[in-house]
Parts: sequence; structure tokens; C-alpha cells
Amino acid sequence: MRPIFIFIITLFCALCAFAQNEIPDSIKGQELQEVVVEAQMQRTNAEVSTYIPMARQKNVAQNAVSLLFQMSIPQISVDPVSQAIQTVHGQNVSVFIDFVPATSEDLKGMKTQDVKKVEYYNHPSDARFQGAKYVINFVMQKYEWGGYTKLNANKWFGVNRTEGSVYSKMAYKKMTFDLFADEIYLKNRHTGQNSVENFKFTDLYGQGPITVGRILLVR
Repeated sequence: MRPIFIFIITLFCALCAFAQNEIPDSIKGQELQEVVVEAQMQRTNAEVSTYIPMARQKNVAQNAVSLLFQMSIPQISVDPVSQAIQTVHGQNVSVFIDFVPATSEDLKGMKTQDVKKVEYYNHPSDARFQGAKYVINFVMQKYEWGGYTKLNANKWFGVNRTEGSVYSKMAYKKMTFDLFADEIYLKNRHTGQNSVENFKFTDLYGQGPITVGRILLVR
């Protein structure tokens, strides 16, 4: 028994020494970088789809239509040139600001930094939308008093056209005052019309076939 016991002790010691000299795992540890999860800027239910514009979009946009173009809302199509707002199927979209119908002056003079959210309605039942089938509603920051003034200027060199406008919105308690003024100067010396007409006669005053031309210049 003693030789067997000594053999077992020797074998155990050898295994312990092997374990201490074991080659470390070849897989090295790696520090993970920070993972940032941003909240989705969209909420949708049975009545309305709500979109929260980002600060960058509001700062870049020149007016309400420009902001909608920047936001790329999937239910609508925005033409920044003609300022047309339609559904993706071509139906016109009615635009409201805080549930009040918006005029073209309201959209042009909007301070986009004051937009808190944009709502899209499909056949809304709310009477404030006056029976409109497709609606965009801007929800704005409310002013207890004070407001802002916005200036716009555009220049067309091809036709020598200059356009300027000023829009001012002021609030005092429950009353809101809007002011809009627009001025357009157009001067073009290169307009005109030229036309050339040819008349063919088989026999004009007994002189046989004759072609008569007429040139019209309008300046």
C-alpha cells in the first residue's frame, strides 16, 4: 500500500505543477466602446403620426415648407421650389399651425426654431381641421408676451428681380398680432417676341404662284 500511496502523491504534485505552468488563453480581452442609443423622434397611433424635428433641421430650414422638406416625413411629398405639400399619392395636404389654418405668409414667416413637433393626420375627426382629409399641424412654442420679427430677401439676376418681405408675430397674454409686408421689384429689358409667317398663293392677281412673308417684331 505504501508504494501506491507514494505514487498517488507524486502524480498529484505533477498535475499541480502542470496547472501552474499552463499556457494562458490566446483570446485577449478588449475594452468595449461606449454605445449610445438615441430615442426615436417619431410616435404613431391610430389618429396621428407625431414627428419631433431635430435642432439641426430647425436651424437649417428657412421656413415651414423647408422644415418639412428637411424632416422627410414618409407620408408626404414636399416640393421646395413650388412650395407644394402633397401626400405620396398626390393629394393636397392642408397645413395648420396650432389647429388654425395657415396662410402662405404664416408658412413663409414661421420661426422654425419655435416648432416643438409636427403632426400628420389622415382623415382626422377633430372639428378644428374643418373637414380636411390630410393635415399637417405644426405645434409651436407659446409666447406669454413678446415675439419675433423675420426678414426675407431674394434676388434673381437673370431677370433682374428683387423680392423682400418682413413678418412679425407679437403676443400679449391671449392676444396675438401678425404683420406681413412684401415688396417685389422687377425690371427686364430683354423681353420681346418675334414671329415669321409665310403665305403661299397658287395665283395672286393673275401673277401665278407667289409666296408672301410677314415678320412681326414686338418690343
